[in-house]
Amino acid sequence: MSLFRLLQRACGGRSWSVRLGAVAALAVAAFMAWQGELGGAFGAPVAGTELHGRVIGVADGDTLEVLTEAGQRERVRLAYIDAPEHDQPWGTRARQALAKQVFGRAVVVREHGRDRYGRLLGDVLVEGRDVSEAQLAAGMAWHYLHYARKDQPADSFERYQDAERTARNRQEGLWHDDAPTAPWDFRHAGRR
Repeated sequence: MSLFRLLQRACGGRSWSVRLGAVAALAVAAFMAWQGELGGAFGAPVAGTELHGRVIGVADGDTLEVLTEAGQRERVRLAYIDAPEHDQPWGTRARQALAKQVFGRAVVVREHGRDRYGRLLGDVLVEGRDVSEAQLAAGMAWHYLHYARKDQPADSFERYQDAERTARNRQEGLWHDDAPTAPWDFRHAGRR
């Protein structure tokens, strides 16, 4: 039930019990929103929903900025892949490859929630094509197994594995190097 309908019931319900139940539901919804557990109704994304917009910026090989149909800017982190960092070999090329696919284009983002930096996590589609899978196929990213093994649906998990395996075998992109350093290892080494 929408929040508007709950509010209508709270204000105009025929019986005391209907009004009380609606007020209680509103209180629970407000508390959940405050705790970050409820999305859409209070403006936060809900996992499993879609966002439509146009890409207005590309930060790196796995992060972009979308201007939503509602006119809001949203930083989006591609789910289940990890691209080289800016100061890593292939970092700039990974960003350029992503920009070539998405910059200025209409996209659909299938939302998976938010990461610890507040970025929206999602699968990004351009004309029905999975951008993350294309980054893997071009050798511009790793399949991020740390998260994918737990959360990624089996069908896309297999597609991503196949795309990375094919890129490795063909020595596409970063796989052209003898021993490319995974971004998570690069970040970990930088923290020491």
